[in-house]
Amino acid sequence: MAKEWRFILDVEGTAAKPLTASMSLLSSRAANKTPNTALVMYWPKPCITFGYFQDIDTDFDLELAKKYNIELARRMEGMGGGTIFLDTHGFMGLAMSVDKETYPTMKDAFNRTGEALTEVYRMLGVEDAKYYPPDDVRAEASGRKVGAVGITELFGYYIVNSSNMPGYIRDDILIKVAKIPAEKFKDKKLKTFDEYQGGVEAETGYCPNPYEFAGAVYKAFEDILGIEFKPGWYTKEELDQMALLNMKAMSEEHTFARSSKRKFAGAPKDYKVAIGKYKARKLVESRILVDPKGVIKDMFFAGDFYAKPVPILREMEESFKGVSINDDDAMLKKIKAAYEKPGWETSEISPEDFLKALIAGRESLKK
Repeated sequence: MAKEWRFILDVEGTAAKPLTASMSLLSSRAANKTPNTALVMYWPKPCITFGYFQDIDTDFDLELAKKYNIELARRMEGMGGGTIFLDTHGFMGLAMSVDKETYPTMKDAFNRTGEALTEVYRMLGVEDAKYYPPDDVRAEASGRKVGAVGITELFGYYIVNSSNMPGYIRDDILIKVAKIPAEKFKDKKLKTFDEYQGGVEAETGYCPNPYEFAGAVYKAFEDILGIEFKPGWYTKEELDQMALLNMKAMSEEHTFARSSKRKFAGAPKDYKVAIGKYKARKLVESRILVDPKGVIKDMFFAGDFYAKPVPILREMEESFKGVSINDDDAMLKKIKAAYEKPGWETSEISPEDFLKALIAGRESLKK
């Protein structure tokens, strides 16, 4: 007998809902109060969510967002990824809380979700949809991304967050609010965001509506995972927790958790801020405050990677204080120390990738 999962379709999305709903589903699943759950989300109002490690000051035009009342929501601590436009036509969200009986390892979680998501797009008409591990589903001929997978493990369970592109983004103010770096496209067939977006509509000429997308998810995941969905809704406990988490997610403290302007506020006038960007498997960036002698006084890493536990990353960042920005060996030693600590994990980012982001920052000072 197939294992029964709950299936929720939520057409009242907000900027924070991908964060709050995922955590609430995971919490109730970890307490064995609910079964594994798949949640499909739709956004009636354009908004933006972005990765925990992104620098809000360099990645967004905050004045423009305020002028047009565009909500911005930073993902919860440790959840990486980049800027996602929650557009009424250009985006559908899929979130899942899943046990280790279904996904024994993180690799299984990525691969089986990617396989099922690929089938979703084939059902929607993208016949050459192909999964590119660990996180993308693309139309093979055009190279255009149609879906993506992000996964976090907490409490022995997985949160799966999948970004899906049914059509073109209609509200171009979202693209103007976000400052997407050119480095994001260095390893891609298509070199600009305009070329890259469009999803199913760009491939087939037709933009599926939320119910068509949800129906494809329902059928494809049942078939690929060998499960049986039962339509349902959030529990009262989940709704209450979502309300509490929303307060944290939209708080000023969390929104500006990674902010170069606030981090380096009050620095002496003869200090300089270096901004480095290096495209590894993910985009790794550095923000470095240096004194006139080139000594690092403060810094943090930014970008669309993920790293956990976050306190280890913070310890690494603190360890650079007093190190010369020109001493590659000393900086690499500080980075490698984090990799030796129990539980440290990144999105296929090596110590040398972090170092290259620092070196890119150093080079920016010369310009």
